[in-house]
Amino acid sequence: MRPPAAGSWVGDLVSRVIAMDSGAPVRSAARQLLARRLRVLRTARGWSQEVLAQLSCLHRTYINSVERARRNIGIDNLEKLAQAFGMTVGDLCATGHNNHFDFTSQEGRHG
Repeated sequence: MRPPAAGSWVGDLVSRVIAMDSGAPVRSAARQLLARRLRVLRTARGWSQEVLAQLSCLHRTYINSVERARRNIGIDNLEKLAQAFGMTVGDLCATGHNNHFDFTSQEGRHG
């Protein structure tokens, strides 16, 4: 039997089951989308994680863990990051697809 195609919902499910069996944490789609969004915004501005940490009054290792989707970020810290970028929390969480996290799309599922 062939393994499920990459990018399919079955492939995603199999990957999550394997991750759970291996002891690796399963990260939520929202966390993965936010991680990607922060990294894109930060690098587009030419900022290091250290610069973003200073601008948001957060620690560099915290920024790193959020960008790797290892941290379940609180609303207060989300607001600090949004302010560092000069935007609202809503704008920070916009993905470009209807301006919100879309959990029904393939991208939303696979982050």
